[in-house]
Amino acid sequence: MIRQVTQEEAEAILAHLEAVRVGHFIGTSGRHLAGYVSKDVPIRFPRHQRRLAEGITWLVKDVPVDVVVAPPMGALCLGAAVAEELGCEYAFLEEVYEEAKLHDQPTSLDRPFLVKADRLVFKRPTFQEAVRDRHVGIVEDVFTSGKTTLQTIAAVRAAGGIVVWVTGLYNRGGITAESLGVDLFRPLVTRQLGDWSEGACDLCEQLVPINLSPGHGTGYQSAHPNYVGGYV
Repeated sequence: MIRQVTQEEAEAILAHLEAVRVGHFIGTSGRHLAGYVSKDVPIRFPRHQRRLAEGITWLVKDVPVDVVVAPPMGALCLGAAVAEELGCEYAFLEEVYEEAKLHDQPTSLDRPFLVKADRLVFKRPTFQEAVRDRHVGIVEDVFTSGKTTLQTIAAVRAAGGIVVWVTGLYNRGGITAESLGVDLFRPLVTRQLGDWSEGACDLCEQLVPINLSPGHGTGYQSAHPNYVGGYV
């Protein structure tokens, strides 16, 4: 039996797991964040993740779908758990890597290498078949800019799927159904956390030290070793 989980209960679980931290962080997109929501911590604790998956499932159980789809990587386990709770099929997307060269003009030293493309696809034919002409629910982990979710929606629609709803664990970026272009958006937790582009960060102005972990602080430190707020 699927049990309801309130936002307060979900936040209590995440707090217990220390999955939400307050400070000055650098996100995957390079944006500066006043709080970091770990996608990985709940995965380490299956019992707690199961409870969170129940809460997510409760939000969408009244709107049937044929298959649940999740993007890589943090949402993969969560999406599978929600699909199991709903008793429907499950498929996941994968990142695309394209060949690039070090120089515009080939040289004897030039070697091809792979770079991540800005899109997601169903690489497995069985997953493509699973969504074609069928009703699809999308499960995400953390919503920040909405970029990955938009890529997921685009991939599902490109494969012929009909996106019915989007749900997930934590909406920290003020994402809405309208911004995603879907009819139904029901995240388990909605709590706005500070989020700035580089050069417009309130925390940088206040000289708040940047956390090197979690997040992408080490990469930022390499590019900005003289940040006057320092690193911790």
